[in-house]
Amino acid sequence: MNFIKLIILMLLLWSISLNAQNPNAIQQTYIDSLTSHWKKPNHPGGAMAIIQNGDIVLQKTVGKANVKTAKSITPQTPFQLAQMSDSFIAFAILQLHYQKKISLEDNVSNYLPQLNKLSKELKVKHLLQQSSGVQDYEVLKNIVGWDDSSSFSIENALKLIASQSETCFAPGNEFSNSRSNMLLASQVIAKASQMEFADYMETYVFLPLGMKNTFVLSTENQTNEKLAISYRIDETGTVMPIPSKKETYASINISSSIEDMTKWEMNLFSPSRETKAAADHFKSYVTLDDGSQFNVPSGTLIYGQRNIHKERGLETTMSTGGIDGFASAVFNFPSKNFSVITLSNNGEGYNGYIGMLSAHSLLAHAFKEPTSINFSKLKTIPLDKKYHKTYEGMYWDAVGELSRELRIDNDTLRYVRPNGNKTALIPLSRDTFQMKTDFDDKIILTFSRDAKNNIQMEYFFREATPFKFVKYTPKIIPTEVLSSKYAGDYYCKTLGTGYSIQGENNGLVASNVKTTSINLKPIYQEIFAGDTWYMGSIEFVLDATQEVKGFYVRNDAVRNLWFEKILK
Repeated sequence: MNFIKLIILMLLLWSISLNAQNPNAIQQTYIDSLTSHWKKPNHPGGAMAIIQNGDIVLQKTVGKANVKTAKSITPQTPFQLAQMSDSFIAFAILQLHYQKKISLEDNVSNYLPQLNKLSKELKVKHLLQQSSGVQDYEVLKNIVGWDDSSSFSIENALKLIASQSETCFAPGNEFSNSRSNMLLASQVIAKASQMEFADYMETYVFLPLGMKNTFVLSTENQTNEKLAISYRIDETGTVMPIPSKKETYASINISSSIEDMTKWEMNLFSPSRETKAAADHFKSYVTLDDGSQFNVPSGTLIYGQRNIHKERGLETTMSTGGIDGFASAVFNFPSKNFSVITLSNNGEGYNGYIGMLSAHSLLAHAFKEPTSINFSKLKTIPLDKKYHKTYEGMYWDAVGELSRELRIDNDTLRYVRPNGNKTALIPLSRDTFQMKTDFDDKIILTFSRDAKNNIQMEYFFREATPFKFVKYTPKIIPTEVLSSKYAGDYYCKTLGTGYSIQGENNGLVASNVKTTSINLKPIYQEIFAGDTWYMGSIEFVLDATQEVKGFYVRNDAVRNLWFEKILK
């Protein structure tokens, strides 16, 4: 009898283990529902894989790789990975480092001498740390006037980067997520290996891992018949292809299939002897020279260009990408040996929710916190209208180029977005509020005053470095006043381009010969908000006589890009 009980117990444990690795019928139905929008007839779709304990427990492909030819997506269909390509570039740099073919302490100018005047202190490690201080070439090219339909090559990007006379901060002292970092890293790989970047990646990264349908995108192979075509879907449901002409992504945009991505993730989880040192370094946190870490809403940056955060109390590593109708995402749960990958070509900007919600289902008992916050259990205080009325108004984040409004409606302070959506803020103390969200992440807003008695707001999301806002009163300045003070021609020596600024409709309009007009509205002091993503925040500088000397363009990827006013 004891022997029979032992057998039954072993079978029961085996079935529980099997269920942990393979979706049951309910879980499978739920996961299918997450990708139901991929299943429309003759419609773009996507691919998905789930890995646990080194085994593929789910792999599915749905929809068309090519709507015109009705070619279906298969496990071998490559999708553009966009920003997820950064992980491969980081891995290759680390691989060369541990092979002693380069050192992370090497100066970048050893490999790219045209950057010698930019900074003699810029090291290879700073590129992976996102602490180089090199301005983002994608922002610069738009400021100059290149648009997405123009031919813009890697050489053009390198010239823009090399045109900078200095980094915008000392490398290793600050973080700035600049796309120039990984572009430069790809060129270091090419110079150090004395191979074309694409050839190095194929020979020493992709093929050793058995990744036969993974390659570096180029203008020559964009027409590869295997490559999925990307689409967007308009309001009427019409499916339209999106052509890609971004040649710069030939160095940083890798294409891969769901079959190959599972091989890549398996190697990171259980690396070979040859790749173990690089894979271990890949998973470690990056730090500045003072030891601080790079914390953003998606988590803390690691050398593999991924971010680690707590998802409902469970440590999670994530990476996402999106470009021209393609989207990609990877979520890893290291303590559960669990990974989920999603790739799509249907125009959605983000598909990571499919993977995360699938993980919520399959790892339901592993998460330590509920899927949403029980706000009824929070210790709160009543809203004090007399006191909290001072928090109503407009707030500006110059680095994030964000303007937000706070407003008291129905005895509740609310966070108002540009589209009119409002979210309640629950007072935890007189100066601290928690945003009432429908998900599990805490968002905390705190208020204080600076030395000049200006109200400031800090926005805390997860463990991220807080976003800092300053309260301002929207200005209405007559056009003639704006014109007399700010109108004129401005020139950026770094980029060799200029803008003409004129007063119009109680604001300013900036234009050059290559771009459409940029509308600038006064925010506070000498700061203006622009209506383009690449010039969303500019600050004019005055001399001792209150005459305008010029202006800076400022955001997270471009710091203090100077335009001098041309005196007539």
